[in-house]
Amino acid sequence: MDIQHQPLDLAGLDEYYQAEFTKIHESNGAYKGKWNWWAFFLTWIWCFHKGCWLIGILSMLTLSVVLYRYELSPGVNLGINASTGILWNLLLGWRGTWIYYNVKNFKKQFPSF
Repeated sequence: MDIQHQPLDLAGLDEYYQAEFTKIHESNGAYKGKWNWWAFFLTWIWCFHKGCWLIGILSMLTLSVVLYRYELSPGVNLGINASTGILWNLLLGWRGTWIYYNVKNFKKQFPSF
């Protein structure tokens, strides 16, 4: 993917994202951004704030399913382990900046990793 010929939109970004977006852009996409603690801890809230609405909706739906408790019969419940929700935290911490970069510059809600 040749992204160096695409214009880089840094308008309205704070210094952290300006620096990270510039590194991603100059590396032609090889650099995917460093760990993003805000995305890790706030997951779908961070996604909606940054305009990554598709990932935000997917993470909310996943969390809803994970926390759902289904009653098979009276007194017998099927509970799904809530620890599986941590996968979204890890994914967004690991690639949150890359996702935001693609949403901001290329309007791609679900970039290829």
